[in-house]
Amino acid sequence: MYWEMASRMRDAGESALLVDVTKVELSVLRFFTEITHLTIRGGGRKCQLEGLPASLQDLCLLEVEWDTLDCLQVLADLRVLDCRFGKIHHPEGLAKCAALQVLDLLRAAGLNDLDFIQNWIGLKWIKIEDCMTIKRFPDLKNLHSLKRVIVERCKGLNDLSAFTSAPNLEDLILLEMYSIKSATLSAWRQAGIQCVFYRELAN
Repeated sequence: MYWEMASRMRDAGESALLVDVTKVELSVLRFFTEITHLTIRGGGRKCQLEGLPASLQDLCLLEVEWDTLDCLQVLADLRVLDCRFGKIHHPEGLAKCAALQVLDLLRAAGLNDLDFIQNWIGLKWIKIEDCMTIKRFPDLKNLHSLKRVIVERCKGLNDLSAFTSAPNLEDLILLEMYSIKSATLSAWRQAGIQCVFYRELAN
């Protein structure tokens, strides 16, 4: 059945797939060796993300809990990682995902920092939303491609001084970041950050 489905997708030029692990095993991915966009819906379950197709460029994890993401290191063309409503126990494996260009985290529990992004030299865009345990950003001096950062409702994130180290950051968008004082904006402007949008910052 899955071989036939994969064959039909290939013939139709389709490259996006959604797998709900509450209904099927991830092992079905062995039939879909040419997909570039994959969404895994976990229903809050812990998953071992093994056997992902090497062709992946865009990976979305919905309600997935995982111990490690070491398996992503073999995805040489992975450009987009989108994690929503999940939990990460050991994010260190992400450090070697050097091809990533976009990182989107929504309520990703278990993260205390983002040190793993420091060597993602191709990273262009970051969005962090409702990640309450993240306390800081790392030094961003190596991220010459980084243009936009969006931070929304991350209550534990009080120190955003790292953004002044991003060589080519253009847009820093802060939404409902009550702990960040408006006076901090002047330092970012002096660092050459061209656009800063904010809402309801502290005085």
